[in-house]
Amino acid sequence: MDKLAAEEFCVITDNNGEWKRGFMIPTSSRNAAETELLAIFHGLEWAWKRGLRRLEVQCDSEDAINWIRGVTTTNDPMLNYVDKCKRLLTKQWDVRLLHVLREKNMAADAMTKEARAYMGTFGDIQIPPTSVVHRIEEDCIGRTWQRWSIERNS
Repeated sequence: MDKLAAEEFCVITDNNGEWKRGFMIPTSSRNAAETELLAIFHGLEWAWKRGLRRLEVQCDSEDAINWIRGVTTTNDPMLNYVDKCKRLLTKQWDVRLLHVLREKNMAADAMTKEARAYMGTFGDIQIPPTSVVHRIEEDCIGRTWQRWSIERNS
């Protein structure tokens, strides 16, 4: 079976929605929750190294958040990253982990689409792509998008 390449994306803004930094890192994980966990780890590490001491992490993977909180467990390869996240969270800083619906996290979704052109390369993005700026503003004001579901009668 072919391994699918994926990317980890992190969008870092301040409490006013102003862009601080973004980054993407290639990964071989094919599981969305694992990819989100890796993004959380790299985002926490990045923020700590740059002196950010108050942080709100919004993630649309409830599994990844629950692994870090210890509510549920994951497989052995990911336990290493869960432990790394937990160690980072014990440092002297204020970090809130929040699960948000994908429809509330459109900036990260836009970054995912934008970064397909850069597949396989590390990217430290200092200026937000123009396609992402509008989504950041919408996330900041709390705009959400309609979630569609189809019910089938059996």
